[in-house]
Amino acid sequence: MISRPIWLAALALGFVFPARDWELPIDQQRFLSVITDNRTAYRQAPNDMARGTMRAARARAICAAFPETAVKDWIGKIKTLSRAGSKAAGVLAVALGRDVDLTTCTTSLCFDDTHISPDTPLYRTSVVLRVGALVTFSGNFIPAKTDCFREISLSDSGSMTAPEFMFRFSDLAPVNQ
Repeated sequence: MISRPIWLAALALGFVFPARDWELPIDQQRFLSVITDNRTAYRQAPNDMARGTMRAARARAICAAFPETAVKDWIGKIKTLSRAGSKAAGVLAVALGRDVDLTTCTTSLCFDDTHISPDTPLYRTSVVLRVGALVTFSGNFIPAKTDCFREISLSDSGSMTAPEFMFRFSDLAPVNQ
């Protein structure tokens, strides 16, 4: 059974989990805590000057909590399953909670090729899933100077309130519900 604090946190993050004998991995809980604590502080800041230093503070908190970029067996919901422009390469986004996403590059023009190649087991798993499916996944964040892990929002406000982190998925599996 999911513990009461995890169940309440999951509900607050926008997830509704069936009763199962699992909970969010500790490192995923820690990541979400850093993101949500900094989002709350950003929203409560009295002015833009105060908000101006918060993205760098969040980056330091992420880097302190995550010296490595790899994660294993995190849980999320499929948000996007598509292809990169005219390429057959797959685009995948997974929601970790309300307004916190991990995503591959969404266009065919990327500096960090995080697309899912059609000749991989990851692609074959992805094509049978549906948006909204609960999944476990593993992979790596893309290191970056500004946010510790590459974050692709177009504004500081978007980065702090609804971050989208670039991610290279290595494994994906549906959660049996």
